[in-house]
Amino acid sequence: MKGFEEKKILKAYKAKDNEEIIKYLNKFPNKSYRTNPYIRHLETLIDNGKPTGKYHIIQLKYLKTIFLLGTIVFTSGKRILFFPGFQKLVIPHPKTKNIHEIHHITCEKSMKEGHLKFRNKKTQFPDFLTREINNVYFWFGLTIDKPEVLFKTPKYRELIKFPIKMKKDIERRLSLIEEFYKGSLSFDIGDKEIKQNQFLNFEFFLTPNQNYNTSDFPLGSSNADFHDGETYPSMFINVKDDLKDISTIIRFSILPKNKNNLLNVRKSALFFHYVKPFKKSNSNW
Repeated sequence: MKGFEEKKILKAYKAKDNEEIIKYLNKFPNKSYRTNPYIRHLETLIDNGKPTGKYHIIQLKYLKTIFLLGTIVFTSGKRILFFPGFQKLVIPHPKTKNIHEIHHITCEKSMKEGHLKFRNKKTQFPDFLTREINNVYFWFGLTIDKPEVLFKTPKYRELIKFPIKMKKDIERRLSLIEEFYKGSLSFDIGDKEIKQNQFLNFEFFLTPNQNYNTSDFPLGSSNADFHDGETYPSMFINVKDDLKDISTIIRFSILPKNKNNLLNVRKSALFFHYVKPFKKSNSNW
C-alpha cells in the first residue's frame, strides 16, 4: 500500500469502479473476508451489521513466524464458536466420506453438545456430544502435521471492502469490529524442533469455572504413540468471557505419531468425543 493511501485511515472513499466503498483498517488484514481466516468471523457484521460476539484471536508463533490457529467467539446467546485458522479446513462426511469445507464449530449454551457449520450452507452433518470431566467439557480436538498447515499472518496491512450500499453504515460497523475485539493470545514454541514423526495436538475444553486447574486434564489423542514412563509437556491458553464466567481452555502438545495417524493421509484432522448417528436421507453430503 502506498504511503499517501495510508493517510486515509479515517476516511472512506470510492473505488475506481464505483462499485464499493473501501475502508482501511490496521488490525484486520484481508483481501477477501469470505476466504481470509482472520476476517471470517466478521462476515455477519460486515454483511448485515450484526456482530457475532466478542472474539479472541489465537495464534501460534514458530521460527519468528506467526500462524493463525483460529478465533474463539463468545456470543450473546452464550454459545461458543471456533473459526479455524486455515484457508480450508475439511472433514469427510461420516456416511459418504465426501469432503466438506468447515466454516466454524459451535458449542451450545449447555456445553453438552455442538455442531459444525460449513461453507456450503446446504451441507448436513450430524451433531456431536462433548464429554464432561469434573465440570469441564471436552469440546473437540484438532491435530495438524506442521505449523505451515495454518494460515500465515499477512506482513502488510490491507483493505476491507464494503459494498457501496453500506456507505452510511461503514463507520458504525468498523467501530463494532474494534469494540468486540478482545485481543490475541499465542502459543510460542520458538525454534523448537518438530520432528518428522511428530504432530501438533490441540484440545479444546469449556468450563464455567475460569479458575479451573488445567493440570487436571487427562492427555489424550488417538493419533499419538504414547510410551510408558515418558512425559509429554503441554502449554495452555485460557480464553475468558469477561461477562459470563465461561472459559475456553486450549491445550497444546507436540506428540509422537502412531502408524494409524490420520495425518498420514491429510495434513489436519478433527476429532470429537461422540458424533450422533446421521438420520437425514435427503441431504447434501
